[in-house]
Amino acid sequence: MAKKAKTQPEQTEGTALALFPKLNLPDVTGITEEMNATFKTMFTRIEDDIAHLPQDMSDPKNRQAVASYAYRISRTKTGLDEAAAIVSGDAKKIVDSVNAERRTLRETLDSLRDKAREKLDAWEMRQREREHATQTTIARLVEEISNCQGQSSIFIADTIGDISAEIYCEEIFGEEGAAEVEAARKETLQKLETMRADRFRYEEEQAELFRLRREKAEREAAEAARIAEEQRKAREEEDRQRQEEERARIAKEAEERAAREAEERIAAERREREAAEQRAKEAEEREARRIEDEKRRQIEEEEARKEAAARAEEEAKRREEAAKQAERDRIERERQAQEKADRERAADLAHRKKLNGEAVAGLVKACGLSEKDAQAIVIAIYKEQVPHVAINY
Repeated sequence: MAKKAKTQPEQTEGTALALFPKLNLPDVTGITEEMNATFKTMFTRIEDDIAHLPQDMSDPKNRQAVASYAYRISRTKTGLDEAAAIVSGDAKKIVDSVNAERRTLRETLDSLRDKAREKLDAWEMRQREREHATQTTIARLVEEISNCQGQSSIFIADTIGDISAEIYCEEIFGEEGAAEVEAARKETLQKLETMRADRFRYEEEQAELFRLRREKAEREAAEAARIAEEQRKAREEEDRQRQEEERARIAKEAEERAAREAEERIAAERREREAAEQRAKEAEEREARRIEDEKRRQIEEEEARKEAAARAEEEAKRREEAAKQAERDRIERERQAQEKADRERAADLAHRKKLNGEAVAGLVKACGLSEKDAQAIVIAIYKEQVPHVAINY
């Protein structure tokens, strides 16, 4: 500790205090010239040291060396302040001159300090830009997950393809930044792939439900046709039974009538043979007409039955076809509505990307911004983070 305390004053005197020559109060001009010559030598030496500073700022040791040397320059400025105070105490007459020179020296040393830190400052600026690019890209990747909520599996698959095709070079993000962005991409792709799989399963389930509804409609139509056919057969059976009953009734009446006529013929055979024969002849004619009428009636009933059956069958087919057509129309309307919604979402997304690209190009051209800064501004406006500013889509 004693050795260190002894060395420290020697270092101060050899740097800052020694820069001020012995003052000869009557010869202020000579003192100033001597100081200027001494300072010029010191500045030349510092310039030479700066030229030999390390150039690669990616090495922590080099950054430490540059920062340490810049700090030494600042310490020299502090030493000048102390030496100037001592000189001011010995020579009040040249205080103003010394202070003026001191201000000049401080400004020169500040400039030299900035020059010494120039590469370090540039490296730190690049690091900040890389960090900003990294965080912006990670935020965009996270936002892609929100953008895919509620979208179709095809839309999500396209987004996965776009993100997978992106290239993250170390020149823009740095080694650590590129690694962080790549990790964020992997996480985003995993979540999007899970989202795509869930959406695909949902779409498959909807397609299966649609198939089941269609099969149900077909079964119901087939059941309606079966019921119509059974009703038609029942009506035909009823018509057949009525016709048989009518024929039996007519036959019975004919038998009874024939019996009565036979009895009458026997009772009045002698008296009215001719009349009986005439009546028999008339009865035969009537029977012939009756039989003819019966045949004609049966033919007309059969034709009416067939026509009714044909109309019933045609009506059943028409209803079945109408049910099928209604289902096909509903399916077509749902498909067209889905396609229209997909086209509108795709067109809106393309329109937004186009306008965002034009906004970025306009900022780069009008404000001289880098493309990354312009993209960051457009993203902030899109997220409504900039008050009173919006993009009109």
